[in-house]
Amino acid sequence: MKDSSIPDISFAEVLRFIGVKYLAFYILVMLLNMENYFPLDFSRISINDLALTVLLLAFLPIVYTLLFSVIVYFSFTAEDIGVFVALNMAVAIAEFCAYVSITSNQLNGVYNFIVSIVVFILLFRKTIRSNYLDEQDVEIEEE
Repeated sequence: MKDSSIPDISFAEVLRFIGVKYLAFYILVMLLNMENYFPLDFSRISINDLALTVLLLAFLPIVYTLLFSVIVYFSFTAEDIGVFVALNMAVAIAEFCAYVSITSNQLNGVYNFIVSIVVFILLFRKTIRSNYLDEQDVEIEEE
C-alpha cells in the first residue's frame, strides 16, 4: 500500500489531462459533425464571433476544473485501487450528468465520457500501474 498522502502526480498534470481531454473531445465532435462545421467562410467571421466561440468552448473545461480537478488530484492518494476507481468513475459520471444537463445532448455526453476514460488511462497509466497494479503483484508473490 501507498505510504504518502501526497499524490504522485502534480496538479499541473491534472490540468493537462483536462486540457487534452477537452481538445480531443472537441476535435472528435467536429469530425463526427463535419457537415455542420465545414466549409466555413472565414471571411465572414468577426472578432465577436471568435470571442463567443472561445468562451463557449472554454466554459466546460473551466467548470470541470473548478468542480472536479481537486478530486481527481487527491484520488491518487487512495490506498486501495477500488477507492481510486470509484472516485474517478464518480467524477466521470458526475461530469456526464452535468454536461447533459447543461447541453441537453446525451450523445456528446457519451463521447465526452469515453474520451475522458481513454485520455485518463493514456496520461496516467504509469502512475496507476506503479501505485496500484505493481503493488498487487508483490502482495500475491509474498503469499
